[in-house]
Amino acid sequence: MHDIKFFLFWTEWGQVPCIGKARLDGSEKVMIVSMGITWPNGISIDYEENKLYWCDARSDKIERIDLDTGGNREVLLSGSNVDLFSVAVFGAYIYWSDRAHANGSVRRGHKNDATETVTMRTGLGVNLKEIKIFNRGREKVRPYENPLYFKNIIALAFDYNQRRKGTNRIFYSDAHFGNIQLIKDNWEDRQVIVESLYFILW
Repeated sequence: MHDIKFFLFWTEWGQVPCIGKARLDGSEKVMIVSMGITWPNGISIDYEENKLYWCDARSDKIERIDLDTGGNREVLLSGSNVDLFSVAVFGAYIYWSDRAHANGSVRRGHKNDATETVTMRTGLGVNLKEIKIFNRGREKVRPYENPLYFKNIIALAFDYNQRRKGTNRIFYSDAHFGNIQLIKDNWEDRQVIVESLYFILW
């Protein structure tokens, strides 16, 4: 089993929609899901059970697979008259955005049986997209802004393994450039990790 802490995961729409993974330096790039998806969004990792969750904004499904094998693919939620766009997992629950419900809402269900749904927030608008969960015990987040490097950021991930500035890393997707980039938290050593001509990064 590979340690998932040392991998980067992303989704691609474009001509060949898929979910991919690579090491943090961009090596060992592989597609872990490439069949039966159209607009995969909002991937989220369940570190407790080693599963990857995603939402397909075209088919309005929330699915998951085992990260170890890429197998045991399950549909957790599928519906009509919904507009699912993003999913996040935390503890025993999954949370997702539904742009068709109550003028844009965030909803919750149990990660093993999402049929009983609780609506957390409503009226967030039809442009509701990505949702993220931050746990103070696991994340150390502060604002990062740099118009020279950040043009149209869609997603950010932080690697805070070190205590000194200049040794931590920021991974981000940028729709302006159409790639995934890495930069240190002192704005040095920027590099492209994954490049594609056809996909949208989430």
